[in-house]
Amino acid sequence: MAGAEIFPFPRSSDTPSTLLFDIPSINESDVNSALLINRLHRELEIDQLLNQFLREISQAYRVEGIGYILPETREEFYAGKMGVIGDCIRLHCAGDYLGELTIYSDAESNRSGIRQLVTALEVPLRNALAHYRLKQLACRDCLTQLGNRSDFDNAMLSETARAHRFGQLFTLLVVDIDHFKRVNDRHGHAVGDVVIRGVANEIKECLRTYDRAFRYGGEEFVVLLSQTNKEKALQIAERLRLNVEQNVGIDGYPQHNVSVSIGLAEFIANQSPSELFDRADRALYQAKGNGRNQVVSAL
Repeated sequence: MAGAEIFPFPRSSDTPSTLLFDIPSINESDVNSALLINRLHRELEIDQLLNQFLREISQAYRVEGIGYILPETREEFYAGKMGVIGDCIRLHCAGDYLGELTIYSDAESNRSGIRQLVTALEVPLRNALAHYRLKQLACRDCLTQLGNRSDFDNAMLSETARAHRFGQLFTLLVVDIDHFKRVNDRHGHAVGDVVIRGVANEIKECLRTYDRAFRYGGEEFVVLLSQTNKEKALQIAERLRLNVEQNVGIDGYPQHNVSVSIGLAEFIANQSPSELFDRADRALYQAKGNGRNQVVSAL
């Protein structure tokens, strides 16, 4: 271009000394910690992150396993083997409480070194926890805060797979609110929502920590009772039925009691999820046909 001046790139001997700067020395442990954080950042699933962290620290220390408890729900995740001796560490990141991490190691001398490495887990774990919470929201029914239909389908596949592989028994309940259309027609959908939430709360009250409940659709719920045979499931279902009858009503209409009918089916070897659900659903229709407000077990 006419008139444009071209400036030569300065030779190293011409380069002003003011362009030079000192790079601070970096500690080897800082490098190792940064590399560890970088590798851990690749995992967004909590269980995979814990397994990766266990593999990393096991290269330097004798560690049998890791336990992690979520801050809100107290849900537990594990990697490796649970030992007798555990060092419990409360995790924080940028002012957020992330829950409790337990490192199972039989060597006292490991503890200070492991606690140093745990700091590398904090930011990746915060990200994994945020990812987990988003996934939980996607699987949650907004009205009842139970699992939704998609969550139930996944849980049924997992529970059935465990039953096939390990012979682990479980039972399915299908719960339906009796005469619910009448509630909506007489009192409106807002009152109907209150009734649905009331039944959902009674279901939660009757469950143990390892059971799971879902809103299947409308006024229908399903409950997975893990490690539970038909006899024990009948007791739980009957308690649920009674609790709804006694505790769920419609304000201003004391004569309008709310009740549920429940169909129940115990898992049978080699049965598919759909076959199990069909058996419980047929038992529910039998309970409806017999006059409602009762529990019927599939044969």
